[in-house]
Amino acid sequence: MRQAFAAAVVVALSLVSQVAFAQAVDPAVRKASEARTAARLAGDAETYGRYILEDAVITNSSGGAETKAQRMAAVKGVKVSGPVATVKDEKYRTYGDTVIRTWRADGQDAQGQKTAQRWIEVWVKQKGEWKLASVQFTNIAQP
Repeated sequence: MRQAFAAAVVVALSLVSQVAFAQAVDPAVRKASEARTAARLAGDAETYGRYILEDAVITNSSGGAETKAQRMAAVKGVKVSGPVATVKDEKYRTYGDTVIRTWRADGQDAQGQKTAQRWIEVWVKQKGEWKLASVQFTNIAQP
């Protein structure tokens, strides 16, 4: 009888701990992510930069690291036209004031060739606002 009770307690604690760690995603982080993307597509570097920490690191698919200032300069005045990549398998995982966002982007390059990338972003909440701390993307060899 004691063994059955002990087993039930272990199962119950396991379930409680899983629920505690499966925190809901703050809608504000989704909104910040969407606003940053919209600003990038519109070539609005100032708004784009509002959602990025000063010391953020942006790592591109070839392993090069860029600063916030470099990314803002690349975005400034460059409106994205044509098809936008399709987001698939998007997931948000919350760890207190940190959110990790992952997804797959399927699209086309300038020559019309199919492309696919895996993305990861790290968002942190500072002074009540969600800011991008790091982003990295990797090309998928065979989309």
